Amino acid sequence: MGLFSKAKTTRDDLKDEAIPPMEWKDNPETSANILSSLTFTWMQPMFSRASYLRKRGKYLQQEDLVPIAEMDKSEHVENLFDAAYNSYVPKAKKRKTDEGGQAKEKDTPEELEKRLVHALLATCKRRLIVAGFIKFFNTV
Repeated sequence: MGLFSKAKTTRDDLKDEAIPPMEWKDNPETSANILSSLTFTWMQPMFSRASYLRKRGKYLQQEDLVPIAEMDKSEHVENLFDAAYNSYVPKAKKRKTDEGGQAKEKDTPEELEKRLVHALLATCKRRLIVAGFIKFFNTV
C-alpha cells in the first residue's frame, strides 16, 4: 500500500450513498421539438439517470419519473370526453328533446357506438395522428 493509493469502492459502498430524486421543471414532452418527439430524445435525462442508478445497484423510483402533463391528467381528459360525448347529435334525424336538452327516447346501440366514437376521436384525434406519424417514421 503506497502513500497515494486509492481505497477500492465496492457496489455495497455505492448502495449506501444517498442519491436525491431527479427534479423536472415541467414535462419535457410538451416542450420537445418534432425531431426530439420522433426519436424520444426528450427521455434521455431519465435514461441517463437509470443507468447511473443501476451502476450503484439502485433503480428508478416514482419520484424520478417525468411529471404528468396537464393535458394528460384524468380530470382534463374526462372534461373533454364528457363535452364531446354530450355534444354529439345524430345526423340522420334530429331527435326530440325535453326542456333540459336531454333526449326523450333512449339511444339505440348504433347511436351509442357512434356517440362513443365521436367522443373518443374528439378527445384523442390529435394524439392518435401524431402517434401514427411517429409509428410510421419509426418503421420506415
